[in-house]
Amino acid sequence: LHDALETVDLPLSAFEGISLNVVRAIRFIFKSRTGSISLGYITTDTQPYTNINSRVLANQREATGPTPRLSAKQDAAPPTVISSGNAAVSVARVGDTYEVTFTSTTSFPVTNSLPKLTVGSYVSQMGVVSAQTKSVKFMLTAGDFESLPRNVPLSVKVGVREWIFGSL
Repeated sequence: LHDALETVDLPLSAFEGISLNVVRAIRFIFKSRTGSISLGYITTDTQPYTNINSRVLANQREATGPTPRLSAKQDAAPPTVISSGNAAVSVARVGDTYEVTFTSTTSFPVTNSLPKLTVGSYVSQMGVVSAQTKSVKFMLTAGDFESLPRNVPLSVKVGVREWIFGSL
């Protein structure tokens, strides 16, 4: 997973009294109207989620009713580095933003982590992997793009893979 994102597991048992075979949509309602979240890859799983906290969750449910559990999962493997077949193919100004597109002969994986662009000490996670998985596009504010350091290492990381693109 992404180093800043967490996985939220909502056990089906938390939805007592709901006929799950007729669910057609899920709405997330938050108490605060400030801040932001990135939400992606909502899936279902028929296998029960078990870990050391399962007993704690069961005890909480008995005391307070259904409660979703939150667990952080981290990739332990070092990143795989891809340093050939990569190119920064376009930089286009679109209004107040710059769209920077990178390609590689090695496909960018579709994962539950956001693509991360690193240029020196600057980091952006405003990227999208193309449907064909051969390119990734980042949207940067004009101010951010114009202040990017030149002649420093530039890389894109998706999941546990990192593509090296040289420098701007």
